[in-house]
Amino acid sequence: QAARRLRTAGFTAVWDIREGMLGNRLGAGWLARGLPTVRYEERADGTGATVGLLYNLPASD
Repeated sequence: QAARRLRTAGFTAVWDIREGMLGNRLGAGWLARGLPTVRYEERADGTGATVGLLYNLPASD
């Protein structure tokens, strides 16, 4: 459902990783597979927006 909402909102590089970050019965998970991540800290512009992990993915075809 989240992937569908993102596509509806105009995002084009959306992947549904059903096994999640840590894995489940469907697979090993994003981290165990060594897929790319980028860590972000609290924004310096004072907005207080904090993002834990952002998936750095290539654009989809």
